[in-house]
Amino acid sequence: MAGAMLAGMEAFVASAASACSSDRGGPGSGPDAAVGDSGSPAADSSGTTPDAALEPTSDAYGGTQDGALDTVSEEGAAGEASAGCSLGPQTLLHYTSGWAGDNPGLSLGFNLADVSSASAASALPAGVQALVWLGLCNGADSTFVSIVQPFIGNSNVYGFYVMDEPDPTGQFHPPACPAANLKAEADWIHANVPGAKTFIILMNMGSDDAPSYDMTYNPTNSDIDLYGLDPYPCQVAYTSCHYAQLAASVAAARSWGIPDSAMVPVYQAFGGGGYAQWRLPTPDEERTILITWASVTPRPPFDYAYAWASQLGDTALGQSPQLQPIFAAQNAGTCVPGGD
Repeated sequence: MAGAMLAGMEAFVASAASACSSDRGGPGSGPDAAVGDSGSPAADSSGTTPDAALEPTSDAYGGTQDGALDTVSEEGAAGEASAGCSLGPQTLLHYTSGWAGDNPGLSLGFNLADVSSASAASALPAGVQALVWLGLCNGADSTFVSIVQPFIGNSNVYGFYVMDEPDPTGQFHPPACPAANLKAEADWIHANVPGAKTFIILMNMGSDDAPSYDMTYNPTNSDIDLYGLDPYPCQVAYTSCHYAQLAASVAAARSWGIPDSAMVPVYQAFGGGGYAQWRLPTPDEERTILITWASVTPRPPFDYAYAWASQLGDTALGQSPQLQPIFAAQNAGTCVPGGD
């Protein structure tokens, strides 16, 4: 598969999409970035222990995800591992920001599209669902209701990307986003769009190497279903990528009450440009990122490659033929190419 993907990539690079207008999923401006310890993006976390992650997501956190557990059978995964195959986290659903549901991302196996209108959701090809971008934290007011209502009854809707790194303090991402406002929005969606998931990316209130999500959001105070964790370990200032940030983020999220089954790993697939403090991972580094995530979030409800479209002159996945075969394998649930 990797060879076939590489063969057609050069023709794609010149026409790669850049549809994403917001900075969702990108480097944050939380305490670590603001203080300037390492200039790193706001590192979010994912907190999955292998044993707990094998359990389906409970109804309380957005419905069961039994299908995700079947992406690769236990026997198949064990057989591939014993043959020296490296697997990333296993899930049926794959999102990348700035991807509208078309090719070439479709041929790479992405199947959760970044949309913001009901018409775009309805027009998605078979097998692709919508993760609808909202970016709202004013509670279930008339503006919120008017934006979400058109999606009611749309079978292509998987869920709603409610906020990206909401800030409970307002110090780093003003204005402040009270947990009560997210709760009102999540509750309205759950009551009016049955089965739809609600999703946010958590802001890291600590540092990259010592992340913290304390006093932010969890299912108890927000009723949000799923939580994205986005430590970006490959930075210009580092001699090598700090892969340990991924496990540290997992532990931090768990300690703040995020269930393992509600954690969504966000993979670094960008660098340079306006994000000059971060560099695009090499294929071998991306492979290590995926393998490391698999050790702590083996069965997430979905996974998230940040990003498909360039936003600030950076190189993103849509412009990287070198990384695309890695994600094609990841999305297919097969051996991640490269390494030994």
